[in-house]
Amino acid sequence: MSNLDNLTAIILAGGEGTRLQSVVNDRPKVMAPVRNKPFLFIVLEMLLKSGIRNIVFSTGYKSSYIKKEIGDSYKGHRIYYSEEKTPLGTSGGVSLAMSRFESEHYLVLNGDNYVDYSFDLFYNFYLKKECDALILVKKVGNAGRYGTVEFDNNNKVLIFKEKDSNISSAFINCGVYLFRSSIIPLLPKQLPSSLEYDFFPNILDRNFYAFETNGRHFDIGTPESYCSAQSFFSSKSF
Repeated sequence: MSNLDNLTAIILAGGEGTRLQSVVNDRPKVMAPVRNKPFLFIVLEMLLKSGIRNIVFSTGYKSSYIKKEIGDSYKGHRIYYSEEKTPLGTSGGVSLAMSRFESEHYLVLNGDNYVDYSFDLFYNFYLKKECDALILVKKVGNAGRYGTVEFDNNNKVLIFKEKDSNISSAFINCGVYLFRSSIIPLLPKQLPSSLEYDFFPNILDRNFYAFETNGRHFDIGTPESYCSAQSFFSSKSF
């Protein structure tokens, strides 16, 4: 795998987690305990196992809670923060973090998301295709809760559509992306703004590709999926 010194991971951790508040309401969603460990720690472990060392948390709601629990380092690795003073949306949060931490490449991921995939294959595909943006996708039978992606035989993204309850089987957005720094000027200027609504549909003419995984994927955004996470991670070691 290529050297990762020129790659920065931005973990989106600013959401309020409204749907989860019936079971977790005293902390940010990403800090919800899973098997007695904040979920965000699981995400951190995955990044470190992949060899990623430049890590930024994009925070907003109850950001002080995250910083207090994690601090400026994790297992000897420096942790950086990009804090929103007002809600900026996923695209706005990414834009702010990129303006504060310059890098040639960015791995952006939702902090409330888990997906099994090979980072090595994902990153090498991104480099080989000279992508401006690469999105991790998975085929599911019930795609209504997720953004969906259509792409051609070369994996070039043709359509990105945010949640549509009428969609059944489709490739869904897994919430993991690689961005080249050259796309920064294309991020929406209006705030708040969304990657899913305001950015992805507008870069279809760029080198925007999809990479498929067959691994397990879920978020902890609902009480049901949060409960599933407790069961799933009982058999995983992090």
